[in-house]
Amino acid sequence: VYGGALPLSPALGSLVERMRVVPERKQVLGEVLASLLSAGQVVFVDAGSTNLAAVRALQPSHPLTIITNAPVIAAEAALHEGIELIVIGGCVDRRTGAALGARALRDVADLRPDVYLLGACALDAEAGIAVFGFDEAEFKRALIAQSRLVIAAATTDKLGTSAPFGVAPASVLGDLVLEADAPAAQMNALESVGIRIHQAAVTGS
Repeated sequence: VYGGALPLSPALGSLVERMRVVPERKQVLGEVLASLLSAGQVVFVDAGSTNLAAVRALQPSHPLTIITNAPVIAAEAALHEGIELIVIGGCVDRRTGAALGARALRDVADLRPDVYLLGACALDAEAGIAVFGFDEAEFKRALIAQSRLVIAAATTDKLGTSAPFGVAPASVLGDLVLEADAPAAQMNALESVGIRIHQAAVTGS
């Protein structure tokens, strides 16, 4: 038990470590995330292994403008001929795989994305969205405030968990992609705060 209430999220390792965990499940989540994006949108894509799967799932000619502070996601997006790519710079945090801090915040200050593909370490209907880094939480809060729609995906093991730095209430999410085995109680609680839930297909893992 962490903080006297919720268990600690399992998403504590580096991005490289997280990319090796249940990749087939994240691929399915990523495919659903990609299907929620419409042609012509300006999309900010957070660092994260599931968000990377979403960019990989985009059709090669799908016209989007993608903005990201994650070099690995930028490298993937650059392979798609229909994507206009904007990269946010600064010092890259090895754990998150993203540029964070004052420089990154200055670079995004004037952005108004249609969609923010948020990466969440922990998610609970009551406790909200949380992460493991102070700068990470601050960066995400700025993007949430500036984006028209916030979308996320979460593996089942992140539901009902917490992390040291709160980002925002769960209700900031417009859409949330969950796995097929997500507990009904968790889904109902998240739907009750106004989130549209999309369940990914069973992977067979």
